[in-house]
Amino acid sequence: MTRNFLYVLIGGAIGAAVVWFTASKTGEENRLMLRDTLTDAQHKTSTVLDEAQSKASMLVEGAQTKARQITNIGRRVVEEQKSSLEQGAEEIKSAVKSSE
Repeated sequence: MTRNFLYVLIGGAIGAAVVWFTASKTGEENRLMLRDTLTDAQHKTSTVLDEAQSKASMLVEGAQTKARQITNIGRRVVEEQKSSLEQGAEEIKSAVKSSE
């Protein structure tokens, strides 16, 4: 995405320079054309930036969802292990008491 954005900017700058130097127009016409080209480049840049921000937000949301899922799984595993250890401890206590 960043590389495409850079290509758009470079292409716009090269295109504007080529048109500027090869056109047989008046200075006023060249300034108007340059302004239009820069306005178009600004609009394209803004669009690419908005798309990148949107995709980044979606990626962050997805990562947060996965992190919550992993955290919940980890909690369940810890609780299961804790319960298993507590049960084993109780069994050991019972075995010790019954052997006395």
